[in-house]
Amino acid sequence: MTENDDRIRELDIPERMQISEESTGAPSLDGSSIDEESQWIVNQLKDGAVPWIGKKDSSSQDKELPIDKDDIVRFLELHHVQKLD
Repeated sequence: MTENDDRIRELDIPERMQISEESTGAPSLDGSSIDEESQWIVNQLKDGAVPWIGKKDSSSQDKELPIDKDDIVRFLELHHVQKLD
């Protein structure tokens, strides 16, 4: 075992997240970056990036998403801030 392996084992964060943060740098975790990321996800869903969720058809231009933006924000906080899977 190396010192890095010992450090990974001591932290209560999934190993893949620790390795990812080491290679990409720690993400900025302020409220505005989480809000920006959640808005980007909502826009992708509305634009049909995930066909079964938000694809607009010609009959309904303002179709409601089955996922609330607040739910996306909560998920991002759990994932990025609390480091939960």
